[in-house]
Amino acid sequence: MCGRDIATALTLIPLLYAICTRAQAAAARHAIAAAQGSHADAAADGVDEEVARELLFAVLTGSAQSGLRAALACRGDRTALRALFATALLGMPPAQWLKLDGAAALGHWAHTSRAPLALEAARRLAQMEPQTTYVALLPPWDAEETLSLWPRLTGPFSAAPDWRGAAAETGPRARQNGHPLTRDLESRPILQRWIARLIELLRYACADPELSVGRVSAATTARGAGRAIVEVARGTLMHEVRLDGNRIAEYVVVAPTEWNFHPGCALPRWLQSAPVASAYDAVEFARRCVAALDPCVECRWSIR
Repeated sequence: MCGRDIATALTLIPLLYAICTRAQAAAARHAIAAAQGSHADAAADGVDEEVARELLFAVLTGSAQSGLRAALACRGDRTALRALFATALLGMPPAQWLKLDGAAALGHWAHTSRAPLALEAARRLAQMEPQTTYVALLPPWDAEETLSLWPRLTGPFSAAPDWRGAAAETGPRARQNGHPLTRDLESRPILQRWIARLIELLRYACADPELSVGRVSAATTARGAGRAIVEVARGTLMHEVRLDGNRIAEYVVVAPTEWNFHPGCALPRWLQSAPVASAYDAVEFARRCVAALDPCVECRWSIR
């Protein structure tokens, strides 16, 4: 983007991303507006529906994938989405499911209901899990709150961001840390992250006003510089821009994947601790671990 005029940058940035396109466009628009000392129109963002789309792809897997097409079709209508979950996917109203208070209640639902999501939960309950690994959880801050933590996003931070000198995880696992189900699944980290995404999706369908996904915030970082933060399906997306008149002098993007696949993240320790019997088992287990952290880029595998 450097050297391009603002209008060209705003046109090109969403074209660079096939995933979270609206969120990337919103982050660019708000960061540039903050650098100019103004505010972008939040009504034009449309991030919520895009977040729902990404969560649906991550949650409706296995037996529940049969409901994906219908869910995608009504993701912009929360009443319809809520009804679809109640009648065709959960086997109970979303608000009732969200009251499940721990792993025992989750297991009872998974093994007694014939609803597609219950069957998928039962399948996941039977799968091998990695050892529990502690990684700090990144709170869903707004842009203003991050200025004291990271005055600038450039340099090594943009490639391997850290909080208090260590890796931190962002996304549904971090945002839903307070829910009893998420807390009670610490020993099942892959299942825990799938459940956290389901919690966010159901809270979205229920129009929970306290849900932070889709939230956009921006702040001026210095004269002619601005930062925007968008809470996307995978976590915290950051854009920071510095302007030189009407042109981009510097542009930095820190995506959730930079946080969740930091060298100090949970993934290496999950894989190093896994008792696998064959190369095939190793790849399948690695796929599940990576999917739990949900990267926004392609993954390739090799066994040595």
